[in-house]
Amino acid sequence: MLILLIVIYAVIILIRVIQPVHTRLSRFGLEKKAEEGDKSAAKILERERLLPLIVVLRNFLILVFGALFLAAAVTKYALWSGILLTAFMVVSIVPLTRIKALSHLVMPYYQKFETKILKFVAKLAVILKFFRTVSTELATKNVESKEELMHIIATSGPEIITEDEKKIITAALKFSDGVVADIMTPVDKVVFVENREVLGPMVLDRLGRTGFQRFPVFDKDPNHVVGILNIKKLLNLEFKDSPRADKMMTKKVYFVRKDADLDAVLSAFSRNNCYFLIVINKKRETVGVVTISDLFEKFFGRRFADGFDSDDNAVAVSERPNNSTKNGEDVGATAG
Repeated sequence: MLILLIVIYAVIILIRVIQPVHTRLSRFGLEKKAEEGDKSAAKILERERLLPLIVVLRNFLILVFGALFLAAAVTKYALWSGILLTAFMVVSIVPLTRIKALSHLVMPYYQKFETKILKFVAKLAVILKFFRTVSTELATKNVESKEELMHIIATSGPEIITEDEKKIITAALKFSDGVVADIMTPVDKVVFVENREVLGPMVLDRLGRTGFQRFPVFDKDPNHVVGILNIKKLLNLEFKDSPRADKMMTKKVYFVRKDADLDAVLSAFSRNNCYFLIVINKKRETVGVVTISDLFEKFFGRRFADGFDSDDNAVAVSERPNNSTKNGEDVGATAG
């Protein structure tokens, strides 16, 4: 009987040492390859699906042999002595299974027969699933691509990341992939001012009603932008005579090509300390405009508009409530 107890004890330890090794490849990448017809990826996915069932089978066998050990111990040493011996066996198993030499001894044999074991648990899957307590997710959380990272973000629950945070993170991840043409206001939607145009009350009213703040000023045609007109500054001044646009415009104009990446646009805004860029093509034709607000919208996934436009007024800023942020579109951004 003692020999039987030792044998059962050894079998339980050897079974407990078995630790199926998950692939280091991500589920997202494997599923994508499997959908594209990669049989190797499909095989790995099937293995990953069945590995938790091997753990269930392992635990079930440990339970069965544990019961046999208890029965044998009680038979040989009486009830309470048998129970105490079984308790000692249970407590001693975990430290022993951490011995690397045992793992090096057992795992090669397990790996040799793993394919057959997988087929066996596949047949018992319906039964074993009732006893499963471990997740079928891959053990690793390695991320192999930006697409996969965005998928993880998009499918995360609100208790982990809010919808606003998802938009910001996703937009930031996509930022470096964009070009100016993706965020600019096309030329056909831009409101231009001719440099000799007189800025009388009717013209100022027309420009003010567009909701924009800044307007490109051209000479002859929109392909020759010579300045930027800030309507807000004009509305705050009183004129005896209506001035012409070329007398009131800012003559410094900055350009960016429509195929430039967004990092280059950000550098241009920072380098020139400007807000407004004229977008041109390789033929130097004007194809649109881009503002720093357009860039912020691309990077953060939303507009920043709070209805406050008195940043140059210290009194207004000091008296401004902290909760003044409002949702809405920054209507002055596309041409402002």
